[in-house]
Amino acid sequence: MGLPPWCSQQVAEGQQESVAPQRTSCNNGLVRRSCWWHGWVALLLVLLLVSLPASAQEHTLRGGGGMGLMTLERPPYQARSMGILASLRYLLNDQFWLLGEVSSTSYSLRRPAPDPCPEPPAPCQESTFPYPVYGLTGAVGAVYTLDVTRVVPYGGLLLGGSQLGAGEGGWGALRGEKAREIRLGMVIALGVEYQVTEQWSVGVGVRLHEYGQPLRVSQLLFQLQWRL
Repeated sequence: MGLPPWCSQQVAEGQQESVAPQRTSCNNGLVRRSCWWHGWVALLLVLLLVSLPASAQEHTLRGGGGMGLMTLERPPYQARSMGILASLRYLLNDQFWLLGEVSSTSYSLRRPAPDPCPEPPAPCQESTFPYPVYGLTGAVGAVYTLDVTRVVPYGGLLLGGSQLGAGEGGWGALRGEKAREIRLGMVIALGVEYQVTEQWSVGVGVRLHEYGQPLRVSQLLFQLQWRL
């Protein structure tokens, strides 16, 4: 037997009311799993955001030191020697440093034999500068870094100065007892560092000092940096 039209309408409305809550409620098994899945994702995102470390590198001061091979070209003389370097840097942000460096070493200048040899009686042999030479360099400038991982490459341009002093011994050379030469110029700083922790890092660097003719200094350095 068929139902009256008004009864069929009420049954249809009742079915819609009973089905509608199942589509929006977490009581249904399938919908319940979906609600839990979204809840876990939201919780993980919150925990991730809370656990991310804040950038502690900005506006910090770092000190450092190192040693390496230093090459001097002062025509007609040239020399290679091991030297030491001290540095101080201020981290403006994750991309830029303010960098200051000082290095020192002692050279034994060598004059290569001329090629081709001149006519006699001019000498045609290697000769050595008669006094030890003390070299001191200093530079300050800005450095740009690619601070995206623990490996941090960098490059920068610095203003620098160099002093060469010659004397009878170490102290005499430092004071420029026999001769002294002071020059100003530019320094290109290149290198790469490995951030071992937030407190300290190790790295290698190259410094190219250009003071104009006739003086050039290049440095290949191993460095250690730590947060002050």
